[in-house]
Amino acid sequence: MKPFMQNKSSQIIFKFLIILLWMKGPLHAQDVGTSPISYEPARFFNAFKTMTDADFSQKLYPIGSHDYYIHDTVSLPFIDDFSTYRFKNYDMWSVGTPIDSIAPIYRISPLPDTFPMKYALSKTYNFTVISINPVQIDSTPNTQYQYILYGNTVNPFIPVDTLQIWPITTKRYYYNTLTSTIDSTSYYPDGTLTDDSTDVYHVYFPPPDDKALWIDNFAYRNFSMGVHPPTMGVVTLDGTDEFGRAYQPGATGSYGINDYLTSKPINLDYPASDSIYLSFFYQPQGLGYAPAPKDSLVLEFYDVTNATWLHVLNIPGSDLHDFKQRIVPITNPLFLKKGFQFRFKNWGNRSGNLDQWNLDYIRLDRLRNHADTIISDVAFVYPPFSILRRYREMPYTQFTQSEVDSKWDNYMRNLDTASKTICYKYIFYDQDWNVLNRYTDDYMPVPTDTNMIDPYITSGYASYSRFIQPDFNYNFQSSSWLPLTDSTTFYVRNYITQFDTDVRMENDTFLLRQNFYSHYAYDDGTAEESIWLGTMGNMAMKFRLNFPDTLRAIQFYFNPVREDESSRFIELRVWSSLNNEPIYSETRQIRILPDDTLAHLNPVNNGFSTYILKEPVPLTTGDFYVGWYQNQSFKIHLGFDKNTNNKMYTYYKTTNQWDTLTIPGTAMIRPIVGPAVSKEQISVEEENITEQIRIYPNPANDMVFFDIPQSYAVQNIELLDIFGKKILDQPWHGEHSLSVSEFASGIYLLRFTNNSGKPGITHKLIIQ
Repeated sequence: MKPFMQNKSSQIIFKFLIILLWMKGPLHAQDVGTSPISYEPARFFNAFKTMTDADFSQKLYPIGSHDYYIHDTVSLPFIDDFSTYRFKNYDMWSVGTPIDSIAPIYRISPLPDTFPMKYALSKTYNFTVISINPVQIDSTPNTQYQYILYGNTVNPFIPVDTLQIWPITTKRYYYNTLTSTIDSTSYYPDGTLTDDSTDVYHVYFPPPDDKALWIDNFAYRNFSMGVHPPTMGVVTLDGTDEFGRAYQPGATGSYGINDYLTSKPINLDYPASDSIYLSFFYQPQGLGYAPAPKDSLVLEFYDVTNATWLHVLNIPGSDLHDFKQRIVPITNPLFLKKGFQFRFKNWGNRSGNLDQWNLDYIRLDRLRNHADTIISDVAFVYPPFSILRRYREMPYTQFTQSEVDSKWDNYMRNLDTASKTICYKYIFYDQDWNVLNRYTDDYMPVPTDTNMIDPYITSGYASYSRFIQPDFNYNFQSSSWLPLTDSTTFYVRNYITQFDTDVRMENDTFLLRQNFYSHYAYDDGTAEESIWLGTMGNMAMKFRLNFPDTLRAIQFYFNPVREDESSRFIELRVWSSLNNEPIYSETRQIRILPDDTLAHLNPVNNGFSTYILKEPVPLTTGDFYVGWYQNQSFKIHLGFDKNTNNKMYTYYKTTNQWDTLTIPGTAMIRPIVGPAVSKEQISVEEENITEQIRIYPNPANDMVFFDIPQSYAVQNIELLDIFGKKILDQPWHGEHSLSVSEFASGIYLLRFTNNSGKPGITHKLIIQ
């Protein structure tokens, strides 16, 4: 038998594996786990600004993709309360440069002397005619070979089957007693092999600064679905995928597995005596729809040795209740290994945004016990969403000082059993991160505030008035901001300073982004439920202009719930008064096709459908109404935001009379006013201000490095302290690092300004 690695392609594989092992150390501080790989990006592709329809991701990453990802193995403790984004991104600017890997399609062992090789699946023989008279035919069994097939759907480097085959070397010879001659017959081969076969796969290593904890993003991270969650941010599992689309649109009776939430590989190579526990908070329904008793939330653990997911527990569906904490010991030796993973999945209806489960504050660590349920943490629970009195967002052309709210509501929670001393502040910035206002520094009676926050279990949320309803009296008019001449963004960084033990600082800060673009929005951008007419009639929402303007487009969020109404038609309508006939109407199909130049569907979760009006509608100062009329008795599921209550502005008419809603909440309808708009303008998604440029390491003590996409033209690099004071401002000349050794330890803002017209990009940087 020849050595297995003599084949040329096998040598390439062997060399490549050596390269991977050599690169593993210097490239990554953490161990690389479950290798070579896990998920195909076709399933987890993160929508980005150039997408125009759902099929675009399939064109980029077709099924059977040769792109695979290696995930680093994280260490204990594993903690995520979903206050920050810790999901793995598979977009083009986050995954880095791949390394080509040679993977086999099949191998033959032992390696034959020559190719091609015809083979049979049953034993064959080599026949030799020694003598005709007398008749002597010799037969010896041929060498048995292993035909090893590869191409596992998850990992192409893993064999999926092994067949026993025999080569065909000669014809079958036999003595024909009837004719007294030596005759032959041919073998009918089951196949022919030409050589060991290989294929090339693109292997992506984790970037050095990868902070992700989860390797998929089916579940929806949000700040609004949970009812009294432990901290701000939950993750919701339901019947929609990562794009917010039903797994089986219109299949109202469908049922099965929907979302997954899967951890990265974790180093759990500890003895059982180390007392390892996994805990998590869960809540059915939240502000959405309750999972039925036959629905369930399932927890599974990964058996590394046998590459198998094993069931741990399931929680049956029920109506809404407070978040409950479950704590699960991990003692089985099958799981106490490097590369352990856990995952949640939900069983429920697959036809839309239904059967919701909310998860929060997941903790996995050693040296715990079954009573380890108290968390020494003070955190925001519901972050503020707007500085405006009536709207969440409004057009820059309509903004006046009177629209500003003098206070907003803060919700802070002490998860401990002991009272904590804290200080609350905020900093108000313009779009270039210049400080405009500070609380409490710019407010009387005292420059700073400290107070106690009692445990939530005994006293509820924080009650100190200067914490829960801070003043906001920044005067845009006197600061020469008004009138706004173009779209802009302001920021409010809310943060808590704690003077006692706090195990998680991530939930102590929330950045409010206040946009002034071209649309009005009452809603917060997330639909917890839906509303519908279900019969012929009108739906309308009321807005108010401070100045005459022009209506250009109307946006709706059509929530995917059970029925698929995308093939239906509606009549867009505009009213100046509900006592009169519409001043504008046109018929449009709910489904938006890619070649429709007057409509755009934002291909993300809770993405709005935008219909550009065929004719602009001039409007005078005062109230106006936008909505639709349907002439058939079918449901159009309009997204309904239950975190804000604007029912007084939502109207419907199914008889001869207009009525307002009786259900608290906000219909997700948004008008666009101002200058003319095009589909290209609408389809440019708002950029993620923290993910376009990656910085590492963070924290840093000597040098900080950054990766800058070519599409972002950096002009200056700035470093600001926690109070917004600029301590460094230098032009960018193409360098990808910055020395920070001369700066004192603390929290800073590293800002990249540009000359391309895009907003600046800012990262929080910790210098040690």
